[in-house]
Parts: sequence; C-alpha cells; structure tokens
Amino acid sequence: MFSYSIPRLLALFLAISTAVAVTPIISTVGSKFFTEDGNQFYIKGIAYQLIPLDPLIDIEQCQRDAKQMQDLGANAIRVYHVDPTADHQGCMDAFSDAGIYLFVDLDDFPTQIQPDTPAWNQSQLDAFSAVMDEFQKYDNVAGMFVGNEVLTT
Repeated sequence: MFSYSIPRLLALFLAISTAVAVTPIISTVGSKFFTEDGNQFYIKGIAYQLIPLDPLIDIEQCQRDAKQMQDLGANAIRVYHVDPTADHQGCMDAFSDAGIYLFVDLDDFPTQIQPDTPAWNQSQLDAFSAVMDEFQKYDNVAGMFVGNEVLTT
C-alpha cells in the first residue's frame, strides 16, 4: 500500500503555477469561467473539509493551509459544511490573499437532499438561504452547491 502525506498528495493533483495575491473577479460564460480581463480561468483545487463541522472558523489553520495551497498552485477549494452564524472573515481573507476561490455547499448533514427520498422543504430553504446570505459578501466565492451526489432513478 502507498503512503503519502497531504502536501505530497496535493502536489500530485495540482499543477504548479504562480498564484495571484488577490482574487480577480471571475464570471461564467456558458460552462466556462473567465477572469475580468477575458482570460479563461481554469480551476485547480481540492476539497477542503478537515473536520465534520465548519473548517472556515480556525483562522490560524486557514492561514497555514492557504499558504501551502498557494505554494502548490491551487486556486480553488470546495467546502462541504459551514455554519452560517460563525465568523468567517479571517479564513475568507486568508484564502483571498492567497488567490483562492471557494465553492461552498449550501447543505449540512441535517439539511442535505437525500438521494433515496429527495424532497424540498422550508427548513432546507431557510438553511440554504442563511449560507447564501453569509457567503455572498465575499469576493472570492466562486459558486455554491445545492446538492451533493444526488442521484435518483
């Protein structure tokens, strides 16, 4: 069996590139991302969920991770579970300063869409809205996920 450290695994999956110190505005055209100067933006990122709860509240951890990700050439992370009532400013600044965008899942364990019995209700809407309200103020949020692996037949 192979044994790799997290930084080594990241290096295997990320193309090494120079990261920009500030996140430029990106937008979508069709299914592609573009920077405000018209260049296509290619996502080079990882899933970032060190703990079952919100990973974007430990500022020191975010600063260490953002620096390492920047050194490896990452420009995006996906976060699966966040607490919309927590203070995310320090971590969001750390990732922004490293040129890293976030894709944030709107759901959490209690509000996730169940693949075997998909449904939508007011508590999900309220929870998803709270996450959108919290993260819409950050320039380095590239997108939000509504469901995770929701496949039904």
